[in-house]
Amino acid sequence: MRAQEDVNAGAIKGIEGMRWPMEHYENGQIKTQIIADRVDNVTTAGLEVARLTVLFYEKDGRTNLQASVDNCVYDKNNGKVASESGICIKKDGVVITGQGFDWNTKSRVFKIFNDVKLVVTRRTGKPVVSSGR
Repeated sequence: MRAQEDVNAGAIKGIEGMRWPMEHYENGQIKTQIIADRVDNVTTAGLEVARLTVLFYEKDGRTNLQASVDNCVYDKNNGKVASESGICIKKDGVVITGQGFDWNTKSRVFKIFNDVKLVVTRRTGKPVVSSGR
């Protein structure tokens, strides 16, 4: 992880290759981890992220859910992550994609705004596709 500090703006810029285990289970296993290719404009109010992946794990270490987005902004004061970029969420046999989202980390409400597509794979391996507006 590398960083540069922009003293004039009061923000840290250019953190590359960030991995942050956010939550742990009682047994020490990582529960939630954030991986970012690049983080910019880090202030006490929030930050901007390029190519973000959030991984949610089971107690035994298996990945339970993966969410990936090209670009997003984290507003620490309001506990919100937002983006106009495409998002992809994967979980055992289910893939949800869309354009633009808002995630309230406090209430855990996640909204995808446009071009939402849900693909559910049956046990036979054949996908069942549904899209909504």
